Amino acid sequence: MHSRPFASIPLTAASAAVLALALPAGAQTTPTHDNLVYAVVGGKALELDLYLPAGGSAPYPLLVFIHGGTWSAGTKDGSAGVALPLLQQGFAVASVGYRLTSQAGQYGSEPVVFPAQIHDVKGALRWLRANGWRYNLDPQRFATWGPSAGGHLAALAALSSGQHALEGAVGGNLGWSSALQAWVDYFGPSDILFMNEDVTFPPGSGIDHDAPQSPESRLIGWDDPGQGIGDIKAHLTDPTAPYPALVALTLAASPVNWVSPAAPAGFIAHGANDVAVPTQQSVKLHAALVALGVDASLTTVPGVGHGALGVATDNAARAFLVARFLPIESVYLPALSTLQPAPAIGSSLTLELAAAPGSGLWQVYGGSPASAPIALPELGSVLLDLSSPVLKLAQGGFPGGTSSAQPLLQVPADPTLQGSTHVLQGVAVTGPLARLTNALTIFVQ
Repeated sequence: MHSRPFASIPLTAASAAVLALALPAGAQTTPTHDNLVYAVVGGKALELDLYLPAGGSAPYPLLVFIHGGTWSAGTKDGSAGVALPLLQQGFAVASVGYRLTSQAGQYGSEPVVFPAQIHDVKGALRWLRANGWRYNLDPQRFATWGPSAGGHLAALAALSSGQHALEGAVGGNLGWSSALQAWVDYFGPSDILFMNEDVTFPPGSGIDHDAPQSPESRLIGWDDPGQGIGDIKAHLTDPTAPYPALVALTLAASPVNWVSPAAPAGFIAHGANDVAVPTQQSVKLHAALVALGVDASLTTVPGVGHGALGVATDNAARAFLVARFLPIESVYLPALSTLQPAPAIGSSLTLELAAAPGSGLWQVYGGSPASAPIALPELGSVLLDLSSPVLKLAQGGFPGGTSSAQPLLQVPADPTLQGSTHVLQGVAVTGPLARLTNALTIFVQ
């Protein structure tokens, strides 16, 4: 077993796409604290960068970004661009470095194959909690986010909480928890043994995941000629050493095998045309989570491969974290206008929504006039002049940096609505706030 240079991995183009995820315009690019040492392994420092928000309420929720690069390349430096807009919403962001499979010998006699990577990530999480008082970090609000190999580690760190085998002792701070309260996985592998089986045609695959030279085989450290994930798979029940240990290690490296009802909320996204990591890997992980009642969502982006998933998906991922980590302030506005003449059943109408810059999400709810506050799904308690049941009629974003939207809504073709009075109200997530931005009373004729 040994480690080959990254250039020999037939995934270089895909990895470059991951490493080139665009930094949002205007985002802070300089860490508040650069190259913080969270551990020393084999005489070599492991470091992270920490970005602190200029505003917001301390202690801050923390998003820990884990870079991609087939577990063999990439760096913490400048890789967290997709997460940095969260600074404007009161989050702190940490970008973590970890041991790579291409770095054999750089950490003394310490290994660079799995579980080194997850031990490093969990060591960083414990260090951040232990030192959170220095930087005003809230230990009760930690999340991870990563693309590709980073997505794999983000999910694995979240789902394997409390598992001694994957905790390790990197950096010490063993009295502190590495648990997470949320996670975002962008196109990360979830079932290392069966990646080839999850390839669909189209789009096919640009790599043989079972081969000795695959990133997954290198991750496990079974990458000499004649070895590889395929060889491990062929010896699943072989009691001869080293196969029992290799099988156990490969299963432990797969997030899907750590799913439990206690898992924290997760946001999974994957390009439908990904030829580096099969989209089915994310479908499988999401299905396992939902089957156990875990708060998890899956976004499959059409026409996208292994790389940037687009502004809408990035906004949705950030809105997912905001909705779960930041307090929601309710702002009530009465009905602003009445449609005259009254619309007929089955007709369409438009509700104008206005939002502050930086808003990521709007939702429109409908119901009958009332006076009691209600709890809105996905947003928490917001004072709205609606009665139960409340119906979410539409949802969307503010593309292209706009601060307004005009959703087209349909009056249901239900004869029982004739002569009734209803209220439509829009809510926009603006940074940490959920604000009622407009309301429209309609009398159906």
